[in-house]
Amino acid sequence: MSFIEHSFFVSLGHLGRMVDDEWELIEPAHIDFWTQDSLLIARRSFLHNGCEIFVTIDWRPIGRRYKQHFDLLQPVRRGKATNDNWYRKVFRPVRLKAKVRIEGKNEVSGYAWYPGFFLEMAIYEAFAIANLALPGCAEFYTLSIQGGSQNQTLEPKLSAFGFDFWWVESIRGHWPTLRCIPLNRVVQWFDALSTGHKQKADTGTERALFVLYHLCKLDDGIESVIWLFHGLEAVLGTRVGENLSGLLRRISMLLDPSPKQLAYLKKRLKELYDLRSAFVHGGYGVTHPIHSEVVDRRLDDDVEKLMSANAFGFGLLVAVLQAMICNDLLELTFEEKLIGKQLSPKSHGAGELRDIAAQLT
Repeated sequence: MSFIEHSFFVSLGHLGRMVDDEWELIEPAHIDFWTQDSLLIARRSFLHNGCEIFVTIDWRPIGRRYKQHFDLLQPVRRGKATNDNWYRKVFRPVRLKAKVRIEGKNEVSGYAWYPGFFLEMAIYEAFAIANLALPGCAEFYTLSIQGGSQNQTLEPKLSAFGFDFWWVESIRGHWPTLRCIPLNRVVQWFDALSTGHKQKADTGTERALFVLYHLCKLDDGIESVIWLFHGLEAVLGTRVGENLSGLLRRISMLLDPSPKQLAYLKKRLKELYDLRSAFVHGGYGVTHPIHSEVVDRRLDDDVEKLMSANAFGFGLLVAVLQAMICNDLLELTFEEKLIGKQLSPKSHGAGELRDIAAQLT
């Protein structure tokens, strides 16, 4: 079979997390993930109109660079740095080699954009798989793709901040608790979804996954609340705009919260729901696109409330998907049953009925 192979470089302008919280626990796990486990996502494949496309990316340099950063920053984090050379070294970009092999031909396979499209798709998949396995480990916001026949540059702009933030919250005991799942199990689940090259979701799980991508490309604006409900309603199979009771019941069946956690879930979902209602029905106080709370202090409470609600909603959506992975569930279907309490039969005798009739007359 005929084939053609294209070479690319994948660059990460800044490697690392946006915050340092719980770094002693989290960053060694990131190092192990990228130096060892990442081989499981080094090769992704797609079928498209008679073509088979193989994308290969060697992610291991990320692990080696993470290890260098970890060793370099330890004295800085402990207040024992002797100079400022660490800053220049930490912010060096890391460059990865990538190849796209196309076997076969179709009506668009000869276009210059074609191999870059599948490389970008593979990066989206690696981003989702990695962060569902070890939340926050794949920070691709500064990632760019260079190369191909037109030396094109692509920038997916995928931020792992939401994963990382709620992973830290989970470590600190907050619910819902995210998990560290073996990567091979996540790969198996993801591949079974068979999303392939799809650009439009067909199932509730696919819609929730695509919602995650959108959320990771947005800032923490009010639009994120709409996306969060779209993702939760899609994967849990509730009607769009339905009241909270359906979501609460189905989330509870999947995540099995304690009574205290259930009360917390009700409270936080209500906060999200009120924000969505205010935005959709016109009660939301619209802010300037710059939305600088430093200049206008009236935004302080609004920004904090919105960020907190979005963080919880994102963590909840990820927790739902992780629960599906751990229970080998590709789709969720809920059946509601009517169970009524029957009226106990009364044993009125004939004599008793005559007495009641006499009293009535």
